[in-house]
Amino acid sequence: MRAPPSASGVFRHERKRAGATGLSGPRPEALAHSLAHVYDHDPEDVTALGWEEFIARQWESIFAGYRSKTGLRKVGRRWSDLLEAGLGCPQHLADVLVRKEIIDRADRDLEGAPDADGLVTGMLEVLVDVRADLLEVPGTPDDSAGLLEAHTRLLTFVRGYALGLDAG
Repeated sequence: MRAPPSASGVFRHERKRAGATGLSGPRPEALAHSLAHVYDHDPEDVTALGWEEFIARQWESIFAGYRSKTGLRKVGRRWSDLLEAGLGCPQHLADVLVRKEIIDRADRDLEGAPDADGLVTGMLEVLVDVRADLLEVPGTPDDSAGLLEAHTRLLTFVRGYALGLDAG
């Protein structure tokens, strides 16, 4: 019986096939302000790696966490890091989004996804659903248009990265 491909192997293959997207992340001043509390990484890591590389690595880390049966708490922190860096939002907002879309949504059953394609599809659904939450979460900054724009940028990048689509 063959072992399932590793997350990094699957995504690196897809990344090479898709090529660079040329997308840029949130404004540098937004990153400097919003990444001070990234759970598993220092803000300097995001700056050193660049937005696209950080998001790609977080996506792979979330994928690998589900495939290796990492606990929900750790996967939740990875999602929070992805959203905080990807949206340029405060940690508390990323945590609320993770609670609404991961912790309180056992119906998603991402831990029990039967195959890698099903898992990636489920993970993308999480990102799609975050958009509606950005409009409903109390305490969303007045700059919700900026968060929605950042969400579009994040979702476009991740879709292209995960599915090997041309982002243009």
